[in-house]
Formats: sequence, C-alpha cells, structure tokens
Amino acid sequence: MEDPPIPPRPPLHPTSENPGSLESLIPQLHERFPGVPLTALGQTIFWDEPMKAVLLGALHAHAPGTPLHLSVMDTDYFAKPPLETEGHGEYVLLAHNDTTTKDLWIATGELSRLFGCETVPTREMFREHGIQLERVAREWNEPRLRFLDRVTEAWGWRGMAFTGSRRTLAGEIPLSGALPTLLDHLRWGFSATADALAEPESRALAHAVGEGWLRSVREYAAAHPDASLTDLYRYLLPLFTASLQKCLPEEQANLEVGGSLEEFRFNRETAGQPQFELLDLFLRPETAVAAKESYDDAVRGSDIYTLDRFSMGAIPFDLVIPGRGRGTIRIIPERVIIETEERIYLRITEPIRSVHDLAEAVERNLGTRVSVVGKALTLIAMLARCGLVVLNETGSTYVWRTRNMIEGLCDRGVRFALYPIVRLRFPTWESIAVTGETLRLPGHLAKAFGKEAVTAAEFSERWREVCAEQRAILDDAARSIGPRETMAFLARRGGPEWAERRQAYDRAQETLLSLRARLEEIKAEAGRLGEEVKALKAGSEALAHEKGEDYRRRVRPLREQLKDIGVMPPITLAELEERSEGEGFGVHPLTGQPVQPNDPAAAAKLLERLWEEMERRGAFDERWEALRQSLHDCEHRMRELDRRRAALLREESVQESRRRTEELYAQAQAAKLEIVRDAFLAAEGLEHTEHRPSAWWLLLLDPDGGWFREIRAHTGAYLEPLSCCLPPAIKRS
Repeated sequence: MEDPPIPPRPPLHPTSENPGSLESLIPQLHERFPGVPLTALGQTIFWDEPMKAVLLGALHAHAPGTPLHLSVMDTDYFAKPPLETEGHGEYVLLAHNDTTTKDLWIATGELSRLFGCETVPTREMFREHGIQLERVAREWNEPRLRFLDRVTEAWGWRGMAFTGSRRTLAGEIPLSGALPTLLDHLRWGFSATADALAEPESRALAHAVGEGWLRSVREYAAAHPDASLTDLYRYLLPLFTASLQKCLPEEQANLEVGGSLEEFRFNRETAGQPQFELLDLFLRPETAVAAKESYDDAVRGSDIYTLDRFSMGAIPFDLVIPGRGRGTIRIIPERVIIETEERIYLRITEPIRSVHDLAEAVERNLGTRVSVVGKALTLIAMLARCGLVVLNETGSTYVWRTRNMIEGLCDRGVRFALYPIVRLRFPTWESIAVTGETLRLPGHLAKAFGKEAVTAAEFSERWREVCAEQRAILDDAARSIGPRETMAFLARRGGPEWAERRQAYDRAQETLLSLRARLEEIKAEAGRLGEEVKALKAGSEALAHEKGEDYRRRVRPLREQLKDIGVMPPITLAELEERSEGEGFGVHPLTGQPVQPNDPAAAAKLLERLWEEMERRGAFDERWEALRQSLHDCEHRMRELDRRRAALLREESVQESRRRTEELYAQAQAAKLEIVRDAFLAAEGLEHTEHRPSAWWLLLLDPDGGWFREIRAHTGAYLEPLSCCLPPAIKRS
C-alpha cells in the first residue's frame, strides 16, 4: 500500500516560552501518548540524571503505568584523557583546563562539588576581554604552564580517567579496579560540598550522608566482585531517586533502570525493533541517498564529521563489540567494515539492503551480544522513535541538528515519525531557600555576593541579580582594552587604589609623551633625510643612465669608425704616428694578417675627436662625486640622529617612566584577569548548575528532601518537536 500524501509540515520551534508545570504536562502526555514511556539516557548518576525523578510523582498521579525509563550509557567510551597524560593503566583524577587537559573528555566519571561544573575559562575568553595571558604569565612568580593551567581550570570539577587506554568502553570498566579512585573522587566531592555549610550540625550531617553513600558503594563492590562501574550506577540510580523524593514505593514503581548495551542489542531477533528503523533508512536502496544527504546537510558547519570523512560506505552508526570497542559501520559491496581500533571485516554473501541483512551478517560473524548505537544526531532519533526523550533545558545542544536531519528526510519525500522531547526547566537556586542553611561561598562567589557566607534564602533571592552584575562586569571588561582603559575599568571594579595608580600611569605617560614629541621631531628629520637620500640615489641612477646613453650616442660611433680603418682605440696621437711607421697594430684575430691603418689622416682626426669626447665626459665623474659626497653627508647626519635618539631613550627619567608604565600595566592585567575569571566562573557556573545540578547535592544539603520537593513543585516542562509527524500508534488530541 502506498503511503498517503505528506501533509504540510508545521513549524518546528521549541515551545519554551511559558512552560507548563509537571502537573499540567503529564496528563496531556497521557492523553496524547498513552503508554508511551518517558526515557532518558545518561552517562553518570553523579550529575543531573537522577533529577529526572521529578517526573515520578506526577506519573503516578496522572499517568499510571507509564514508565520513566532511565538508562546508563555503557556503550560510550569511559574517558579520553590527553595523550600527554602519563600513566601505565592507572585510574586518575584530572581537572579540565584550556592547556594541558584541553582535550580531556569524560563520559561516566565526572563529579562536581557544590557550585562546581565543567565550565572552562578558555584562553579565547580572556583574549576577548582584553587580557594578554602570556604577558601576565611572564610577570607571574609561577612556571608558565602551571599558571595557565590554574587560571583556565574549571572550578570545582574533577573527572576520572583511565591512563591505560583512551578506547575502553564504560561498560567494561571493572569496578574492582576503579574503586579506590572512585572512592577518592566521591570523598572529595562529598567533603567539599559538606564543608560549604556554615553550621557545624549541618556540616556534620552532610558528612554523615556522604559517608553513607561511600559505604553503599563499598558494600556493593564487596558483594559483586565481578561488577562493572556501570553496574554500580544502575544499582545506585533507583536508590538516589528514592532518597531524593522520599516517595512511596508505588511512586518508585514507575521507574525502570537499564543500560544502553542491552537496549541497543543488535541481532536477527532485535533488528525489527523501532530503535533500528532509522538505521534501516540508511541501508535500503530506495532511502539511503536521502538519509545520507539529510544527515550531511544537518551536521555541515559543525565539528561533527560528514559521512565522507569516515571513508567510503560509512553510515552514522557505531557497532559496539564487547572486548573490542566500538567503530563506525561501513557498507561496501563486498563486505561490512567496522572501524574499531583494529579494523574488523565481516564476510557477506549478499548485498546489505536492509537492517535485517545487516543483522544477519553481524550475528553470523560476531554473535548476538553486539549493539548498534547512533552517532550524536542519530542516537537522539533512535531514542525518540521509541519514547518521549527527557532532557533538561540545556541538555544535548545538537538536538536542533537532529530535527534538521528529519526535516531533510521529509523534504526528500521520506517521512520519519518521532516523539517529541520533554524538556525540564529546574528552578535549582530559586528553591534552595527551603533548606534554611547558611552557605560558605567559594572565592569567586564570595566576591560576587560581597560576603563569604550567605543564607540560602538570600542566595535564592539574589543569584539572578548577581549573575546579571557579573555579566555587566564582563561586558565592561570587553570594552576596556588598552592600559588606560584597563585601569579605568579597575578603578570602577577593582578598588579605589586603582584611581591613584592610573594617575601615576598618566604622570609616567606625560614624560613618555614629551619624549615622544622629541622623538617625533627626530623621526621627521630622519624622514626628510630619507627622502633626500632617496632623491640622491635616484639622481645617481639617472646619471648612470645618462652617462651610458652619452657613451652609446657619441663615443661608441667614433671607436667603431677607428676600428673600421684599422685602429684599435684607445691610443694617443703619438702612439698612432709611431705605430703607423712601424709594425702596425698587431695581427688581425680572424685573418692573421698584420693590421695597418688604411687612412692615417682620418684616423688622426677621429682619434682627436675621441679624446675631446673623453675629456668632455669628465663632467659626468665630477657630478657623480658630488652626488656621492651628498649621500655621505646624509648618512652621517642620519647616524647623528640615531645617536640623539639613543641618548634620549637612555635618559634616567625616561627609563623610570617606561619601567613604571610597564609595571603598572602588568599589575593591571593581572588584576583584571582575576576579576574577569571570577565574574566568568560566577555567571557561567551559576547559570549552568541552575539547569543541571548534581542531584546528590540535594541529598547532602537537605536529607529530608525539602529542596527536591520544592524543585519538583516548580519545575517547568514543555515539548520540543523533532518531526513533522508522529508515530502512528499514538492517540492524537
């Protein structure tokens, strides 16, 4: 049966304005998508993934039987430390900066203390705000690389990496091997977060909660010696969600926990499941071209590779093979190639024309325990084919490219239905007031709030205002480029001492400006001399040309005439008479016969004229000497100007003024760096963590669950469409 005509495509814009509450959205979802699961795929439970438990209460109340499926991403690489990271197969904790760990990538081993996040103050950010990092580094009493590492480091964040291989799958990290480092990691984050509480009783309780979770990790590891790190995550995830909301068992019953390795298992039995329907479009001859073109158009202009950069036959999916890694799938006429670290070739007997053909070839060569996962754009589409993908408001920033890919398919006549994304907007910092705590702020936030400790109520009330103030500081810094502008900025933002320092800079500049005026006079005189030298050299060239032309026009003809009558000039008249009476002028070079003047009288006349011309041409030499002397005089005067310039620059007042201006500007750059870094970390960090808080912060700061309940009550939610059409099994409103 032919597909019905494609309906006009509605505009696909996120409806993020005035998002509804969970209590209003969940009934709508239940009405429109009955039985369709809400699903999320996360890399680590120690970040914001457990926060999606805000959905459980509303699901239990308004959509009974609708699961919230939280899955751990165990098909991704565990981490990719910088190639320069030293190690021989150890687990290490690394900070992220814009120098030695610039290329660090962590999937399942990241952790942030309270207020911390992976927000790197990059060198480019400093440059945009008028800070010359390398100049400051030269003046700093610290090794250059250590200084750059420190000032570009993300505050309050650490990532766990494995130095033995950059290509180890998260699901293959043995918990027993990673456990000591993991415990150190958690202890660091838990302790630093607990210490952010000002009240001793609260601090002690938070430490106790942290110790309880450390104990849970140790107990699980002892009871499951063969478990992987992601096995631990799957074990802890429901414990986290239950602890967050203090919910009834029936509410927790809506939660399902899984892992991507199992959920994307690919073999002949699973190939027909909805998550692999997009893969089928890239394999079927009638849709493959449209699918590949739509994908390439969607990623073009980003740092995501177009398919041609993966070599011939590539499709945007990876095959995950336990023990052998993951690699791009390539389909060529004779075989299937998997671009793992050691390339894998699959024998095929027939061309691959569908997802079932590929599953048959994969299973026959590799067995049934492999998985297929999409690359960035296609992975979201695989998930959204099966359920309503839940993301926080800033999660997966490339989703719009997935939407463009699906639109591209539609434009090419291929409809592909996806469920929309459910976006959650967490009111993290607006809700912290209910904890009733007093917070000890880290340095950059203490400067932003103007005090080292604030009540949670004040923090809740002021944090947006503080972020706006820090953004204003950054904007001011970006406009204040150059020494005087920088010091004026510091006088406004850095303290009253900078007004006096700017005056000192101006006084030193006055001396240098006076010097500059005298140097300008010397420069002007040197310019005039330069023009004079240029004119003299041009005159010399013209004189040489004139002399040459004169020779060719008036002297060469006489010499040629003398040669014609047997005289080889230049000679004197006396020599002419002597040789005419004697043996002549020697032997002719061609005939070998003696050469004699055939007309001595004509030769004498010509020779007389030649010598007259030679005497006349002496004037050229006189002019040439005058030009040479003028050039010599100019060069002498220019050397004198150089000596005067050097003497001015050596004056003690000038040296002191120059030293003072450089010293003040170096101090200004260093002071501006600190202000800009603090403002950046405060504004970016608070806005980032508002959207993506680490769920366990709530457990340590408010073990009774009040903070979580307040967040849940005020979480905003809205739908973000991914496709112009919806899967056919839903009930449309």
